[in-house]
Amino acid sequence: TGLVVLGSVLAMVYMVVFGLLDGSLDGDSVAGFRIPLALVGATAGVSVYHGRVLRTGLRAVPPSSRPSQRTVTVVGPRASALVAAIGDVPGVRVVHRRRLDVAEPVEVDTADVVEAVRTAAGDLVVVLAGDGSIE
Repeated sequence: TGLVVLGSVLAMVYMVVFGLLDGSLDGDSVAGFRIPLALVGATAGVSVYHGRVLRTGLRAVPPSSRPSQRTVTVVGPRASALVAAIGDVPGVRVVHRRRLDVAEPVEVDTADVVEAVRTAAGDLVVVLAGDGSIE
C-alpha cells in the first residue's frame, strides 16, 4: 500500500516538475494524473476492505484455550535434577543461568521448589546459593 502511494506521488511530482521545466504544463499533462490517482484510490479501497475483513475475522476467533506459559529462571550452580523437576511442571518453561562463583553442584530439596513453582502465579526467579539455600 505504501509503495503504491509513494510511487504514484513520485510519478505526479515528476510530471509536474518536468512540465514546469519544459514549459508544457497544460491540461493534457495534468490529465495524466488520472493513472497515479486511480492507483492510490484503488489501493485505499482495497486497504479499507481488507481492514474491515481482518477485524471481523479476528472478532470471530475464540480466545486461546491454551494456558499461558510461565518462565522460571534458575540462577545457580549445576542443578540438573532441579531444572528437570521444574521442567516437568505443566505450563512452565525453565531457563537455567549458571553462577560462576559456585563451582560445585549443590544439593537442593526439589520438592519444596517445585511446590513453590506450582503455587506461584507469574514468572519466577529461583536463586541457589552456594550453601544450598534458595531465594
